[in-house]
Amino acid sequence: MKVYDFLAALLSGAVFLILLLGFRWNVIIAILLAVGIYFALSLLLRPRKKIGGVDVELMDNGEMISAQLEDARKDLKDILSSADHVSEPLIRNKALALAAMGENILKYLENNVDKISAARRFLNYYLDTAVSILKKYSELSQSGAPNKEMKALTEKSIQAMDMLSEAFSRQYSRLIEGDLMDIESDIELLKKTMNMEEL
Repeated sequence: MKVYDFLAALLSGAVFLILLLGFRWNVIIAILLAVGIYFALSLLLRPRKKIGGVDVELMDNGEMISAQLEDARKDLKDILSSADHVSEPLIRNKALALAAMGENILKYLENNVDKISAARRFLNYYLDTAVSILKKYSELSQSGAPNKEMKALTEKSIQAMDMLSEAFSRQYSRLIEGDLMDIESDIELLKKTMNMEEL
């Protein structure tokens, strides 16, 4: 039983006992009132999932968006975990940089939930691909694969990390493009206002 459910049960039980023993109410009425109080408190005390300060239950497709962001968080943890097991420093550094950029994108999406639909490829493909490549590389490098094959795999993995880094960067640029235009418009308006005041 979760803490908020336990607290709701405890308080509604106390209300039941007070009504029944203290005020000598009818048992059925006391039970009904206590059950109502339990459900009301359970709803009120239950922690709410929020994305960017918005209650998930109040958002269109809120649960789906929340699940996507949780999956993305898990993928970022997997990228970091795989990077820890990679012996090749260049791949490890590229993986860490990829995870940092992915973290920035996720933070932006959590604060701008309306842009999540524009990041579907990042959430559903690029992150999963990065995890897959790093896990496979890590497993093969630890399995003692022959040097010739590992050298070729290392080169291809470095290329893949570079391509993913470019994809992450393009995705982030597309997401913040509108915000940059808004800032530029505000700056232009500020300049015009100040020039008008000087006249």
